[in-house]
Amino acid sequence: MIEPMTWIDYTVFVLMLICSTSIALYQGVIKSKANTVEEYLYAGRKIPLIPIILSNMASTISSIIIVGVPREAYYYGLEMLFMPFGQIAGFACFYFFYLPVFYELKYISYFEYLERRFNNAVRLLGSAVFTISQIIYALIIMHSTCTAITTVIPIPFYLLVTILCWLCTFYTFLGGLRGVVWSDFIQALFMYGSLATIIVLSIVHLGGLNNAVQIASEGGRLQFFNFDPSCFARFSSWTLWISGFTISLQNICTNPAVVQRCLTLPNYSKMKIIIFSSAAAYFTIFVACTILGLLMYASYHDCDPLLSGQLNNADDLLTYHVLNIGRHVPGLSGLFLAGILSAALSSLSTILNTLSGIIMEDFIKKVIPFTITEEQNSLYLKSVVILVGLLVNGGIFSLSSSGGIMHMSVTMVSLVGGLIVFIFSFGLFIREANTKGVIIGAVSGCLITLWMSLGNMWSVAAGKITYTTKIVSIEGCLANVSDILPVNNSSMTVGSPDDTPVIFAEDVPYLYRISFNLFILIGIIVSFSFGIFTVLCTKSEEVKNENLLIKQIRRTKPPENIAMSTNLRF
Repeated sequence: MIEPMTWIDYTVFVLMLICSTSIALYQGVIKSKANTVEEYLYAGRKIPLIPIILSNMASTISSIIIVGVPREAYYYGLEMLFMPFGQIAGFACFYFFYLPVFYELKYISYFEYLERRFNNAVRLLGSAVFTISQIIYALIIMHSTCTAITTVIPIPFYLLVTILCWLCTFYTFLGGLRGVVWSDFIQALFMYGSLATIIVLSIVHLGGLNNAVQIASEGGRLQFFNFDPSCFARFSSWTLWISGFTISLQNICTNPAVVQRCLTLPNYSKMKIIIFSSAAAYFTIFVACTILGLLMYASYHDCDPLLSGQLNNADDLLTYHVLNIGRHVPGLSGLFLAGILSAALSSLSTILNTLSGIIMEDFIKKVIPFTITEEQNSLYLKSVVILVGLLVNGGIFSLSSSGGIMHMSVTMVSLVGGLIVFIFSFGLFIREANTKGVIIGAVSGCLITLWMSLGNMWSVAAGKITYTTKIVSIEGCLANVSDILPVNNSSMTVGSPDDTPVIFAEDVPYLYRISFNLFILIGIIVSFSFGIFTVLCTKSEEVKNENLLIKQIRRTKPPENIAMSTNLRF
């Protein structure tokens, strides 16, 4: 039974929207001193460090992570922390390899690199794939967030979607990157504040941290190391580390939004601080979500909400927990909803701002037969923000009609993410890389990943692959029902404190049994294999500019003034 929100909850929820919108408009409209492309996309390169750090964290942490990580920790325990350790390795790659190149080049469009390294066709391929993937990602996060909110707030789903999409589009349209970063700053504070508050209240609800640790330990949730060598296991220490690493290659190393924020800084020394601090902030919020999942398990270890029939979907576990412990705490429900909405809005505003520059530089300017002024360029950028906002708002209406589209959309985002990682990394790390190699490699990796993903999804949907969790029980529920019942007719069954085996039907091909955590890695390996093989069989293309390669393989040093330059190329 969901408790109704009080006026205090609504006040906290609305306060977040007012604060984030107001500061975005103030910083983007009043504080902005020039109506230029540099100001709109790079905020005049004068944003303080702390807002940039929290903005980087907020824009890469979506509501899917805030809701999904506690759910996974609830069922699988502390081993989930291997994923952020993999992401730290990704930040290291960003620092040593990717960022030095793009900071020197300072392209307005991140994908201009592909044209300089290969040709315009590869640039358009990368831009188009990234644009589509980001729009799909925006649809997913806004749909899932609004669905969670409407289970608590009595407001029509489509009305809420329209209000939030247009509010975010409005302050992104007027504020530019300066407004986006400062709104992200406020929203990040709500994210951290809501998670910290829920964790503290969860510990109090359990009667202290020692009690929570004891329950989690007895349920096998504190087992950190799980070096199951099988690539078919749903989770293991090494597959989670690989998953975190490959996801960070996608979300950090080859993410134009992250690079865009780094280019707002006046010098490289400050950027080092940003990278280390952003990695720490990202790690902290992932750890907080994992701890919250363990506390949720300790709260319901003897009365699982799904087994007892109180929930129909495991993704609602966190919402159920917050409403349960916060029924007597005024404002907690509103703070929680403000936290997950903050994660969604920060991601959406970042997508709108980033895509405006990419679409303008890679598509619109390619077809406009005349030269446009600085003011016209800024106006076109803002117009693109409105168009993308319209597309996201309208797309959610069609997305909600079929639950299968959501599953497919998540898979497609991962697929194109691996493609983006490959086409940039191939050019950066392989001196002999040529156009034929990058295209053949990209197509090969995408096809093999698509084959595995669709086969795995079909097998799970058909009941041929069954995932088990660590033990859950309903012995402590009022009905005192046995704890060996299936988990609400889902694909998960009650497991043991130690093992979480995956059950396969005999006719499931081994390729479909591979853990989904390895799909991106396999796709990248296949892409590099086919790409390098193609390069060996064809004529290598001469590298015209050594700055297009990582510093570790350059044959000549770039001029010293390049690394210190702060002027953008228009």
